[in-house]
Amino acid sequence: MKAKLLLATIVLASFISLFFCSENSISIKEEKDNILPLSVGNKWIYTIEYSYGQGDTIIWEVLSKTDFNIDGSKVTAYGMNYYIKTLPNYNWLFCNGPDGLYALGGISYTDTLIVKDLKQKYPAVEGDSYQVLDIRYSRSDEIFYIKDTITYSVVSTNDTLETPAGKFSGCYVYKYRIKPADDVSCYEVYFDYFVPNLGLVGTVVIGECDNRVKYKILLSNYSFK
Repeated sequence: MKAKLLLATIVLASFISLFFCSENSISIKEEKDNILPLSVGNKWIYTIEYSYGQGDTIIWEVLSKTDFNIDGSKVTAYGMNYYIKTLPNYNWLFCNGPDGLYALGGISYTDTLIVKDLKQKYPAVEGDSYQVLDIRYSRSDEIFYIKDTITYSVVSTNDTLETPAGKFSGCYVYKYRIKPADDVSCYEVYFDYFVPNLGLVGTVVIGECDNRVKYKILLSNYSFK
């Protein structure tokens, strides 16, 4: 039981890292043709699939909309978070720009971290590579912090992924590596599948040491406001 709880915690931590983790100018673009449609109430539901069976259901939702002043410019940030049953007491902040989805940091009752970080480059071409901040939230200390920098690469702009919500073609696939824990030597390799104007439809996680699929996070349902 303890092993299953630890694995579930790792998966949830990994799931939030899919969206967070370059200093760029931002201009607001929330209306059309975005890699992640941002509107309060938009919701994505995912199932975790392990080699031994189906795991928890994760809900990813746009919860709020707030204007921030960043480098003298007003930016409309959308607060999002993931949850299984109960919402956490903090939000991650995002906005769409002309060159893709930006992670703007996070906000809670106890701490705020504002950054300008291009997360999913869009439009992009196969072979694009760039650095992304790995931003975390410490539940024990109730603070946001930058753990590391991760290299993202675009490995496809027209892939296909089968999910419980259907078969999606035209996927942008973003690849990166993360250690599941500081005391683990083998990295996990993530492949995030995004469909423009729909968002994340799935993630495939492969163990770098044995080249086996560890688990998948797959879209099962979604609704847009």
